[in-house]
Amino acid sequence: MKTGARGLRGRPGAAWLVLGVLLTCSPAASEAADTPWAPPDAPWRKGGPLLEEFSAQRGRILEALLTDSRFADSRVTVTMERRRDGTDAWIFVLGGTVESLAARRAANEALHQLPDLVGFEDRLKVAPMVPREDTDLRDWLELLLANRSELVADSIQVEVRGAKVRLYGTVASNCARDVAEDLVAGTPGVVELEDQLTIVPRVTREDSLVARDAELLLEGVPSRARLRASCSNGVVTLTGCATGLRGRYLAGRAVRCLPGAVRIVNDIDPSCATVNGQAVPAPERR
Repeated sequence: MKTGARGLRGRPGAAWLVLGVLLTCSPAASEAADTPWAPPDAPWRKGGPLLEEFSAQRGRILEALLTDSRFADSRVTVTMERRRDGTDAWIFVLGGTVESLAARRAANEALHQLPDLVGFEDRLKVAPMVPREDTDLRDWLELLLANRSELVADSIQVEVRGAKVRLYGTVASNCARDVAEDLVAGTPGVVELEDQLTIVPRVTREDSLVARDAELLLEGVPSRARLRASCSNGVVTLTGCATGLRGRYLAGRAVRCLPGAVRIVNDIDPSCATVNGQAVPAPERR
């Protein structure tokens, strides 16, 4: 899972490398946090604003994960890689293992709320301490979904293969979809979720009204950005410029329960700078 694909800009000619540190919520965590995270021959490692920026962002990631009790029994690595797409962009990568899908989602949410972080990639793997049989998982999930009041009028089917869950069928809103996903993610033994649910609103609204309401909701997003919303056939598209993943994340959360929306497409650019209090596309940093 990639987030904020633009990554972080490094200097030309830097060789591909991985910079890492093992995180645990044990006494060894403080030692891990002090482990050298970049070889001294990395071009930007010699000093300057890029080193300061990367170090500060890495420190915020470490703090967010090390202080969260949900990762007490997890082994998570935070690395930094140069992207292999021909650019000079660098990106943070989450790797290692967590015990539940809920912990993986929590790690993503924690990083999305960090200030000024414009990109990371999720490579976390879920490794439950106690595996469960597929039939047991399916029966339990069907029971959970059938007894949740927000989903009683929806038609959700569950398929489980190798502890990987696929949801399909229909729900009435993005909020109902979130509820279903949270129930699955919070179930011990689930290692992966594929959401193929279709949203069929109970009340059909004109696209212009949906777009208007979306823009009203975006006005309350503290992203130092100018955000826009459009709607076509119930599909709401968010565009604009935000100073970091947090602004993009908050915008998506603000409109997720919008009546009449069948899908939310978040195309907000998180890699913007602030000039005179306004978010504008950031220049490339080399």
